[in-house]
Amino acid sequence: MTAKMFLSNWLAHDYLHLRQILDLKFNYHKLLSGDSLTYAGKW
Repeated sequence: MTAKMFLSNWLAHDYLHLRQILDLKFNYHKLLSGDSLTYAGKW
């Protein structure tokens, strides 16, 4: 594995964690608001 490939995969892995965090935050907001969030766009 080259250094470039390793760093690219490391960054992609971090982006996956950010997506997990955002998913949790979105679902928490959806739960608390009690409103339909379909107008905001497809998640």
